[in-house]
Amino acid sequence: MDDGVSARVTDALRRAILTAIPLPSTLSMSTLTPREVYQQLRDAALGLRPLRRVGDEVDIEGWRLTLDFDGVHLHHCLYCRSADGRKGSLGHWPRDTDPVSLLSTWELAQIERLLRQADRFAG
Repeated sequence: MDDGVSARVTDALRRAILTAIPLPSTLSMSTLTPREVYQQLRDAALGLRPLRRVGDEVDIEGWRLTLDFDGVHLHHCLYCRSADGRKGSLGHWPRDTDPVSLLSTWELAQIERLLRQADRFAG
């Protein structure tokens, strides 16, 4: 092959490869699963990760959760954004797989206690 044809083939291959591989800006962000969110709550319940209030949200090492908490009982996780920007919400998780429903009775009691403590310090 002469140099001109070789260069055109090389350029064509390079373009084909670049268009076949999505660039990071075109990749879609995956949705958080209830189990991933549950793991953060579980780790906080076990004292492995700190839980703190940030306005109306709860922060667990960069994970932001919006919880349905009435001051006594934790009912649902309404929304979560992970530290890497992935998101999940009650409306997108399969039925009956709210991360709160995956907590054991003991884990739930610990999270409710931590939330009450965080509310006392915030208020």
